Amino acid sequence: MLAECDWKEQPTQIRARLEKLASRPSVDPWVLFGARDMRLRTAAFLEACGRHYRDVGATLAVLDTDSDCYPVVCLRAARAGELTALAGPAGIAVRILGA
Repeated sequence: MLAECDWKEQPTQIRARLEKLASRPSVDPWVLFGARDMRLRTAAFLEACGRHYRDVGATLAVLDTDSDCYPVVCLRAARAGELTALAGPAGIAVRILGA
């Protein structure tokens, strides 16, 4: 459900982490990625991932823990509001990627 990505990881490393998530979408979002996407820096690549995952009905979100890494959660798009509602009282900000 959660992949932790360092702020300076390469897109191929991030992709490998996201592909290992049991909560990944059943429809492959990686067919929507182009060579240009794979040359983006970490933050921009994560935003592109969020857009492409949204295109297949999934949501990628970062749990803001005030650190130099990106804890990324993957879930069905219909459940994104639940994540935000649950994280708020715990003091964790949620940023939906590609929104």
